[in-house]
Amino acid sequence: MRRPIVGLTCNELDKENLPKQFINEAYINSVIRGGGCPIILPITNDYDTIQAQVNLLDGLIVTGGIDVNPMIYNENPRPLQGNSSLDRDYYEMRVMLAYK
Repeated sequence: MRRPIVGLTCNELDKENLPKQFINEAYINSVIRGGGCPIILPITNDYDTIQAQVNLLDGLIVTGGIDVNPMIYNENPRPLQGNSSLDRDYYEMRVMLAYK
């Protein structure tokens, strides 16, 4: 029996000009325990790559993490807002639109 392929979106970190993408291991282990096969989806702005990623999937988990940038909603950041990433926000929106 084929295990469902579940895509997991990444977080990103740029420390000392060494950009990295990562995911908390709990997401991976949860998908495996649920009988799925986790696939980590790297952040990209290439639409063809996003569509190819999504075409592989039976399921999708948008992992969350840092704050969504309020400028996406024509709002200004608030004093208690944490870190955000426009690249990640736009990527996740594109993935959700492509995954139907």
